[in-house]
Amino acid sequence: PIGGDRTFQPVHPGRIVNDEALSPILLGRCLRIGYSGRGSHLEVRHGDANGADDIATASLLLHSSISTFGGCYLTYVRSTNSVYLLRDTDQTWLPVVVGSSSVVENANCGLSGAGLTVTANGNTLSLVLPLTFKASFAGAKNLYVLVSDATGLSAGWTSLGTWTAP
Repeated sequence: PIGGDRTFQPVHPGRIVNDEALSPILLGRCLRIGYSGRGSHLEVRHGDANGADDIATASLLLHSSISTFGGCYLTYVRSTNSVYLLRDTDQTWLPVVVGSSSVVENANCGLSGAGLTVTANGNTLSLVLPLTFKASFAGAKNLYVLVSDATGLSAGWTSLGTWTAP
């Protein structure tokens, strides 16, 4: 991945701190994970030296490995201002428009439009994802991001560290 190795310092269960500044090309950072019960709000920030509006897609995968099957796989698409959750059973993308009242879920997690925000500020795109997790998905998970810009440039899947799903 672009930017080399990253050092993560677990602050407390459910929170990951990245001590590396944003890469000049593309890099995702998970800044804050807060949760209560089976619900979580994940805040992920992505950077692009050409500005946040140059980011075309930003994906997040919560899973024990880089595999879309059996995980919680979400992709933000700027052109539709929507976040899509992949349903495992038929590989269908389920859309939620930012700020809507829609709720979608797969066998492992759910995403709500209420509280879903996307903010572009300078070179940084911030996503706040209100997620719920099924009891069967609880436990240690890896967080991976994949960001692509308007020309298709990507740093590839980048590991952000681990997190324990409630």
